[in-house]
Amino acid sequence: MTVPTPAQAAVCFQPGGTAPITYLGINDFITCVNTETRMGDKGYAIELETDGDDHYIDLSNSGILTATDADTPGDVYGIFTETDGADSPIHIVNSGDIEASSDADRAFGIFARTDDTDSPIHIKNSGDI
Repeated sequence: MTVPTPAQAAVCFQPGGTAPITYLGINDFITCVNTETRMGDKGYAIELETDGDDHYIDLSNSGILTATDADTPGDVYGIFTETDGADSPIHIVNSGDIEASSDADRAFGIFARTDDTDSPIHIKNSGDI
């Protein structure tokens, strides 16, 4: 049995420590494996977005995620994913616990959105949210 290691992904570089992961407006696919604790006070712990057709997101998370809006008031996401292109599905497998809290707006444990055709969303979660 093999166990994923942090940052073994196509374009998902992970910052050191507990810093959040963010990739926005990527004109390619994103494959991201996170096994570490991530904490963000700007509204997200993991934030991934692709632009263009055939640019999928594949995320596997087993780390503990904590997101707040302490630094940037607004909606809060433990995991935020969005694709903006045809044939750009989102696949999320999460086994880590997620805590998302907002003093100003809404809080989401896992958020996934596709903006075009033939872009299904698959989420498998076994962590506490």
